[in-house]
Amino acid sequence: MKIKDKNYNDFSNRTAFNGKQCEIGKVLVPVVADKEMQKTMLSYGFNKKYMEMWKFKGASEQVPIAFVECDEGFKDEYMKDFNKQVNDYLKRFNYDKNVVSLDEILDSITDEDKFSIDPTGTEKYDATERYKCVLAYLLKRLEEIDPTYADYIFWKEKGYNKKEVLEILNLDVKKSQAYDIIKKIEKKTYEIIDEL
Repeated sequence: MKIKDKNYNDFSNRTAFNGKQCEIGKVLVPVVADKEMQKTMLSYGFNKKYMEMWKFKGASEQVPIAFVECDEGFKDEYMKDFNKQVNDYLKRFNYDKNVVSLDEILDSITDEDKFSIDPTGTEKYDATERYKCVLAYLLKRLEEIDPTYADYIFWKEKGYNKKEVLEILNLDVKKSQAYDIIKKIEKKTYEIIDEL
């Protein structure tokens, strides 16, 4: 935002975020009063009635603004910082999910509240990894109950049908008993999955 007229240079007609009068030699300057800033100012008497919502050209979002005191000699620096705050605030709403800087990736790793992107992962990869973890857990639990249960699920997961798996397992039981065992295995498998 470029300051083009005196209306964006003189904020003497505004009220400070806490309602207090400006001290001599100080002037009011705007700051972006996002939720984090509001929490910070709360202990200094922040009152929302002194906050304003500003609309900037080309932006779809309004920006919450409060006014703070600064030494008159530092006003230009504060205004430059304010411009940066506005740009940073508006970037939160206007981002291209496909364009991410390394700094944003590193910041999102340490800050749980930030929108996070992992450029090395995809949804398909994540789903595959979750499937592998669940399958490994399932096979381990079935192995503890009966190694045959785990073997049956292992071969079924590889794409073999019931008849082929029964031939591989060679259970030495009648066909009807083998299918009863399969029902028990499938029932137990669903019970374990339901626990997850």
